[in-house]
Amino acid sequence: MNEPTFQEPTNHNGSDCCTEMDECVRRNPGTALLIAVGAGLAIGLLVRGLRPEPDARHRALRMFEDLECRLRDAAAPVLRRAGALASDGADALQDGLHSGDGLLRDARNRLRRLFS
Repeated sequence: MNEPTFQEPTNHNGSDCCTEMDECVRRNPGTALLIAVGAGLAIGLLVRGLRPEPDARHRALRMFEDLECRLRDAAAPVLRRAGALASDGADALQDGLHSGDGLLRDARNRLRRLFS
């Protein structure tokens, strides 16, 4: 009569499964895209929900770090200009000292002549 037939278990290897999935995605690209977006959104919401809320100390620390970064970015042109002016001043001072050597030598020779 109606005896149940015993089916042999089929051996599906990974390549058969991947091939079948690839064919399914090619037949229904819109559905596959919506499933992928939905799964990514669900995972993102789950991860965000499991992350503990930062306490007031961490929020303040993050705010101060952001403020420091913005001030550093705003002050960068001023610091570069100040560095250039300091370098120019050091060069001018060095040039003045080297040119002043001749003036000092002349003054020293005049004093020697006066007292000799």
